[in-house]
Amino acid sequence: GETNFIKRLVGLPGEVLVILDGDIYTAPIDEIERTKPELIAQLESLREEVYQHRGGGGHAAGESITERYRKLNEELLPFLKIQRKWPEAIRAQQSLWSNVYNHDFLPNPDKSRVCWMPDGPSAKRAWDTSKREISFDSDSEDYLHIYFAGKRISDFYAYNRDDRFDSEQLGYRAGRHASHNQPYQPVGDLRLRFTWFPEAGSGGIKLAMNRDRDRFVAEIGVDGSVTVTGYQPDAGLAGGKQIIGQDGKAVKLPPFYASQPVKIEFLNVDYQVALVIDDQPVVVSTDEQYAPSIAKLKKILQQPKDSPNAESLVEHSNVIISARDLKCRIRHLVLERDIYYLSDFQKDSASGPGPNPYVGWPGWGTAGHPIMLRRERTVEDGRRILPAEYFMLGDNSPGSFDSRFWWVVGPHLKHQGNDYQVGTVPEDQLIGRAFFVYWPAGYRSPLTGGIGLVPNVGQMRWIR
Repeated sequence: GETNFIKRLVGLPGEVLVILDGDIYTAPIDEIERTKPELIAQLESLREEVYQHRGGGGHAAGESITERYRKLNEELLPFLKIQRKWPEAIRAQQSLWSNVYNHDFLPNPDKSRVCWMPDGPSAKRAWDTSKREISFDSDSEDYLHIYFAGKRISDFYAYNRDDRFDSEQLGYRAGRHASHNQPYQPVGDLRLRFTWFPEAGSGGIKLAMNRDRDRFVAEIGVDGSVTVTGYQPDAGLAGGKQIIGQDGKAVKLPPFYASQPVKIEFLNVDYQVALVIDDQPVVVSTDEQYAPSIAKLKKILQQPKDSPNAESLVEHSNVIISARDLKCRIRHLVLERDIYYLSDFQKDSASGPGPNPYVGWPGWGTAGHPIMLRRERTVEDGRRILPAEYFMLGDNSPGSFDSRFWWVVGPHLKHQGNDYQVGTVPEDQLIGRAFFVYWPAGYRSPLTGGIGLVPNVGQMRWIR
């Protein structure tokens, strides 16, 4: 076709890739070949057989294929590693944060219940969250809390909605179970950031957030003491908790002075927890302290086929800010989430020349169905060199038509025949990097009939 698509490159040649619980996992083909070369042959064989079953009734025609994928996944799991963007690629991660709530833009309290809610009468007396600048004033030695309320932290997007969204936009997606609506996927990869102004007192603040059953708490005292604690009930820890950080010890910083601004970021992304103060990482979890477990990944892969992400529904995310024995202010309080890449099933699309022959199959590279991205190679006849393969995903994963669902083989790819892998982008089809956002969030005015005709000039920007 004539349309150029801008997508995020998430998979490179020489990798086996799979989406698990919203994250990208890859395994180097070279590493697999050194120890279990038969897995590479199985991946190629399964790819060919899935293509041969197109139009054959989806799961009903592929029971043996499904069982072979199950066994293959068991052997691939030890090779898979989660792909992190932070802190090695901070700019890449920065572009992936999606706003959940920004306290600089207060909602109308008569029309919205989304807010930072004081937890109980004592907290209500100490905290004032009604203005853009939040204040706290209490000499109590007990922590008093506010918590994010009125909105699920999920993979909901307010644009490009389809028929999986209900009319009230309450955060439910229908379709995978005929008997009930399934909630949007809870997202536990979060960043809480704000500017803190301590003014008086000898106490401090405490921040807490969770991903599923794993909960992390950061305590910051005005005396400069910093501790991040992980509460991970399934990690087999003594007492169920551990101090997070390089040495497993609390950190001591210089004291924070009255009315001096302190920039704070607390984040949990791609199974890595970090506390950043004044743009400097103060505490960062190690792989020994926090990483995906083989047991959990197995559980995700064993979910019913009509609900490949049910594991993430174990726990919804809760975010809490607390303070004790302190007078302070908080400005520019923002809560953000990472992109959650959805494992979903092939469905019909109006963009193809006809019905999708793979309807009912899991999307390429989705949970339980890894995809092997091949390097540049010479085919058997020795006369053709086929380009390397890449895997692309869209930011709005619930509504994005990307590598998971591409099935049409355009005329520019016909020459590859059966050697072309559906869902991948050959290297010779890559045009280049996007470098400028020229039409961000067009302003919708009554004068334009609600159509976004006026560009948001303030959001036009270079992409670095």
